[in-house]
Amino acid sequence: MSSIAIAVASAALVLAIVALVRERRALNIAQIAQSRFLGMMEATGFGVLMLDERGRIGYANQAAADIVGYPVHTLVGQEQRTLLHDGAVDEPSGCPLQQALEDRASFYGHDHFVDIRGNLVPVAVSTAPLAGMVGGFAIVFRDRSTEVAEERQRHDALSMISHELRSPLTSVVGFSNRLERSLQTGRLEVDDAYGEEIILLAQEARRMRDIVNVVLDVANLERHKEVEPEPVLLRQVVEEEADRLARERPGAVFHRSGEDDAVVESDERYVRRIIQNLMENALKYAGMSEPVDVMIERDGEGYAIRVCDRGPGVLPEDQERIFERFYRAPSRSSASSGLGLGLFLSRRLSRRLGGRLTVRSEFDQPGSVFTLWLPMEPPVTAPREQAQGADRLIW
Repeated sequence: MSSIAIAVASAALVLAIVALVRERRALNIAQIAQSRFLGMMEATGFGVLMLDERGRIGYANQAAADIVGYPVHTLVGQEQRTLLHDGAVDEPSGCPLQQALEDRASFYGHDHFVDIRGNLVPVAVSTAPLAGMVGGFAIVFRDRSTEVAEERQRHDALSMISHELRSPLTSVVGFSNRLERSLQTGRLEVDDAYGEEIILLAQEARRMRDIVNVVLDVANLERHKEVEPEPVLLRQVVEEEADRLARERPGAVFHRSGEDDAVVESDERYVRRIIQNLMENALKYAGMSEPVDVMIERDGEGYAIRVCDRGPGVLPEDQERIFERFYRAPSRSSASSGLGLGLFLSRRLSRRLGGRLTVRSEFDQPGSVFTLWLPMEPPVTAPREQAQGADRLIW
């Protein structure tokens, strides 16, 4: 019996040793995998943070520590709010990263972190839940300080050049319009060739003025975020813009219909700019041989301003892309020249007002309908401006 007991004990000991060896081998494999993973995180060049279910930083690589100025050992264990600006940045969207973390949702875009000195650091950031860790999140980001500084310098230069061009262009447009009207009313008599040159001069002067105005508006879009609500009589804005365009472009015809007393609490500067862009676009792409219909209709808790042209339609795949910066749909680009900024600017402004700008078009049928919807009352909180495809994070 004693020999049997010894044999059983020996077998159990052997099994225990085998299990221990296997466990040690699995532990070594896990440690090697962890070392490789951490080495890869250090080699990416991007800041990497891992948050646990309590929102504390469980891992930070050296790049993350360098961007926010903390030593790695100090950063680990901090709460996520240590790095989030919590609305300190003057952004319509507040702190989108913090909102995404609170909602347990992925985020992909631009935001700011707070460094060890309390300064705001612009970052391109993306987040995703950690597989296998309930409540855990991974945050990958990079510093955008150099990009933001260069972009600000470009905006400053662009604004300065555009401002310098605006004053002489105003005079050129004014005098060329006067010559054109005098020619068309018969007060000025010249040879046909000179008459065509005067008309071309007036058209090109107006086009240059429009380009300068759009470039200035886009350059200032990120700087002047405030909205100043006031009662805006939509019919009056439409009438004034239609009359102005009819004076500048003899032969342009606008059919106005719908609500005469439609009023919204909004910023008239932005509302007028959007309507102006839509009406000018209709003339640009449809020409002046066909009238442009402008309708104002009650739509839910707001009003819809619809600008309908009879020009070439927009392909289904282009109906969102035409609102991107610098994009010009191939189906419409042959009809006229431009920078591809007018619709981009208009959609951004509409969102800033709490509204929306959409297009409806059938490519196999002539005409497009651009609809600007505005709420009757301004939004209580500033609406979040969604990133366009061209503005999204590019690593």
